Amino acid sequence: MYGTQYSTEEIQKLTGCSWSSLMGWCRSYREEGIAGLRDHRVGGNRAKLSAQQLEEVRERLLMYSPRAILGPHTQTVTGQYWTVEDLAQVVQRW
Repeated sequence: MYGTQYSTEEIQKLTGCSWSSLMGWCRSYREEGIAGLRDHRVGGNRAKLSAQQLEEVRERLLMYSPRAILGPHTQTVTGQYWTVEDLAQVVQRW
């Protein structure tokens, strides 16, 4: 979203992230590419999905856009980028 028509304020609203987090993600992407955006958290007791379910979600997120699954009811104008709200809806469906 950063570097497209979205302002930093819009990105913050859509993703629920802080300005410093957004800038950190941008820096990581510039320095390491997509690998810099991988989630390095360990997880733990709060995980609601099994490892297999997480892998299935990852595969589907790579295959589909929010617009392809949710139609016009996405959180972004174009339906191109996943938001927390969109992800929550499709995980419930899947």
